[in-house]
Amino acid sequence: MSVTVLVVEDEVKIRDLVRRYLEREDLAVVTTGSGAEAMSILERGGIDLLVLDLNLPDVAGETIA
Repeated sequence: MSVTVLVVEDEVKIRDLVRRYLEREDLAVVTTGSGAEAMSILERGGIDLLVLDLNLPDVAGETIA
């Protein structure tokens, strides 16, 4: 069974770096730079782990977690 990680980070370089590291560990990775989109993804289900920037421009990270 594969583990799916949602990475929520508005800075593209950081988001891509985290994604690459997780993919090297054979994890499935979903990424977004938007807090609103992150909440939508989480509502659909299928996410096992959340890596979350708490200082997002559109939604406070604390409201997502």
